[in-house]
Amino acid sequence: MDNKITKKRLSNFFAYEWIKIAVVVLLAVLFFELIFTMTAPHLSFGQQFKLIYDEGVSGRLDNNLIEVIISEGDKNGFSYEIQKIEAEVMQSGENNALSLRYKTYDADIVITEKNKRSDNTLRVNSIIDNLNVWSFEKAILDAEAYLNKFVKDQLKDQDGASLVYENLDQAKIENAFTAKMAKDKRFRKKDVFQAGLKAEKERLKMICSDVADIKYLLETHPELFYKYTKYTQATEIAKNTDNYQSTLERLQAQKEMSYGILPEKLMGGKHKASEYFKSNETTENVVVVSFDFIGPFEEYQFENLRFFVSVIDNFSNFLQGR
Repeated sequence: MDNKITKKRLSNFFAYEWIKIAVVVLLAVLFFELIFTMTAPHLSFGQQFKLIYDEGVSGRLDNNLIEVIISEGDKNGFSYEIQKIEAEVMQSGENNALSLRYKTYDADIVITEKNKRSDNTLRVNSIIDNLNVWSFEKAILDAEAYLNKFVKDQLKDQDGASLVYENLDQAKIENAFTAKMAKDKRFRKKDVFQAGLKAEKERLKMICSDVADIKYLLETHPELFYKYTKYTQATEIAKNTDNYQSTLERLQAQKEMSYGILPEKLMGGKHKASEYFKSNETTENVVVVSFDFIGPFEEYQFENLRFFVSVIDNFSNFLQGR
């Protein structure tokens, strides 16, 4: 049998079999792409930090606010848990897009507005009424509950002990970090485990410091915070509708909370708030709020407090000497 490869045979082979070759090559590429995609490490939603400039708010993406707050000052920078940081500007008519970002956990901080719209509603109130916005009062309680897991047993009955890093049990921190590494490959190897543990301790120290700063600001600079009683606006809208009574009952169960910060009140910092927070060309209309994902992403939620403290530190002198 003559199996000798000749130019003619090769020419005939490629002339009649090129489609099969192309299909085989394509399937091979798709196979290896699938394997790479399935085996490559993926970030959880909690490990990604996203800042949203709401419709009507101008954002300086060329000189990003996030880049400013993580690059300057000893109070700035997220913990090692945040692997990706980005910002997005909502275009006109994309009100529903923000709701979608919320439902898919694809947003952390929203820079929105408090000036009245054509229907006499305030955008920030609509967000608070319809989406789960984190009040600073609840943030403190959430932090206390979280840090209490690490407090030394003999100090658990003392008020405020969970907010002081020195009162945390180092063994508890290491045990929790070891358990976390069972699901996270980053620090499994012995040579990097200690570096990861050190970063974890810095993260917890950061939470303690940030919560103390927020409590201080609530007491000393209450004017900085946007206060609102949830469902106030929703109840007004529901008048003369079948939903009025149920909405009124929800309102009556609420208390006034601090749901955001007002950049217009920031002064004396390294940067001017008026250059980074604008709605209708003025900072007076702007409110910065945070979504509350403490349930699904407890460990990552406190990066939002880090953001607020960093903003306040960069755009005001309120935390000088702290």
